[in-house]
Amino acid sequence: MIKKAAPALLLFLVFFVAGCSMTRLTEGPTLLEQAALTREAGMEAYNDGDYRTAMYKFKEALVIDRSVNNRDGEITDLVNIGDALVALERPGDSFYFFNSAMKLSFAAKDETRLSETYAALAGARLSTGDYARAIEDMEEALSMDRRLGTVSGDRLNLMGLIYIKAGRLNEASRVLDDALELNRNENNLASTADTYRATARLLARRNITDDGIAYFKKAYAIDKTLGDTRKTGLDLRGIAGLHIKAGRFGEAVTFLKRSYVIHMKGDLATEAL
Repeated sequence: MIKKAAPALLLFLVFFVAGCSMTRLTEGPTLLEQAALTREAGMEAYNDGDYRTAMYKFKEALVIDRSVNNRDGEITDLVNIGDALVALERPGDSFYFFNSAMKLSFAAKDETRLSETYAALAGARLSTGDYARAIEDMEEALSMDRRLGTVSGDRLNLMGLIYIKAGRLNEASRVLDDALELNRNENNLASTADTYRATARLLARRNITDDGIAYFKKAYAIDKTLGDTRKTGLDLRGIAGLHIKAGRFGEAVTFLKRSYVIHMKGDLATEAL
């Protein structure tokens, strides 16, 4: 998910705004600052699981950014709206926004933005079951990342999940191994947990239930430390699912109850169900 405008642009804006007028301290935020503040509010809502509010905030930011011809902010807003729609289980509606972001990124010849948009589009296609095109989009994103030297564990995790859904398990295993190595080298705990969770799903597809449970537990340990309520609940549900697959229904009920309690405490009723 694209969260912020490019750092170079933000640095320019800081100096521009500071130099415009000393009376700005009492005049309130500029339109560019309003867009940034609105986008930040959208990100907070998104991270809290309030995807509908997030979507509306991102749309408000988009209107402001377009009014001042802030193309970098506009691309950010378009991708954020698309991500929010995918989270709202409306991936079909997200394509318009991702494609709009793609056109602007192409026009700007900005490979960083293109890569981010391709990856976001791949996530939407994953949600619709269009795994072949999702793989194509991720290949485009990763190709650009390699040229830019910006390959991330998050991108590799997404590619691994798509491969799993597409039934290309050997490729998924290789990609997730690369993701784990990269995440460990960068000490990226959140992405490491995501890799463990994806690996657990890969093992589940291969009917290796006990090892799958072990990987879900590794993810859970990290997510609990990070205080990520949504993901800890998902980890526990994953463990429960593999216990069911192994015929251990008593253990499964225990973990399902724990998942339910965690999600309800975290005000994530939809996840709990």
